[in-house]
Amino acid sequence: SITVSLYAQTTPPILWQRPSGGTAEDNIARAWLCNDGSSVMCGQSTSTDGDITGNHGYYDGWVIKLDANGVKQWQKCYGGGLSDGIFAIKQTSDNGFIMAGYTGSVDGDVTGNHGGTDGWVIKTDNNGNVQWKKCIGGSKTDVFNGVNTCNDNGFILVGRTTSTDGDLAANKGLLDGWLVKLDAAGNIEWSKNYGGSDDEYIMSAVQIDDNNFVFCGFSKSNNNDLSGNYGDSDAWFGKANATDGSLLWSYQYGGSGYDAVYNLCKATD
Repeated sequence: SITVSLYAQTTPPILWQRPSGGTAEDNIARAWLCNDGSSVMCGQSTSTDGDITGNHGYYDGWVIKLDANGVKQWQKCYGGGLSDGIFAIKQTSDNGFIMAGYTGSVDGDVTGNHGGTDGWVIKTDNNGNVQWKKCIGGSKTDVFNGVNTCNDNGFILVGRTTSTDGDLAANKGLLDGWLVKLDAAGNIEWSKNYGGSDDEYIMSAVQIDDNNFVFCGFSKSNNNDLSGNYGDSDAWFGKANATDGSLLWSYQYGGSGYDAVYNLCKATD
């Protein structure tokens, strides 16, 4: 027989903690540690009081920036009269921020919505002031789950889509995994959806040494761009060409239950 003993590690002390929000519903989806030790967080808010000002109506995308001691430096609401959210944020080389999520609005900060919900990307300066913004998608449901910076100072956006028009080509099933490459000014270089006849999400992507993109998420399909599904949803990894987004390889890993990968980073090798 084998006896296993488990020892809990000492819980690290809390250096600071800070509730942030108002009297309605507020949530944080992602956080990013900035190069000066401050942090920036993104999510959604329906509040109009407390830490939050500038709500445009219903859910707004919300960003709050804290200094290294957790003291609020600034906060911003981005959106319109319907539902909007920011699910990913990252500091850029000019010390501004790139943020991505979705919008269902057609007013306020939002222009160019294609219908339904569009993937929404916003570039700001270091104080959260909008430098440019773009709605990307078609007439159905399109959402960005993540964003990353690229070697050419452009951006790679990841998400899911059901659209077959606008910035999308023919959908391959239900929800397709989605990649969009932007240049540094926010212009679309290419937009590609990948998947099969069931649901796929892409949650994260990173550019590797050959300049192509590796992405991760989950897949339920066993046809078109996918093969070898083990049952339910599998963890899904793929590689896309940096020039045109063409799929270079795709692999699924898992078992008969629910399996998924939500984030990845490039290793030193």
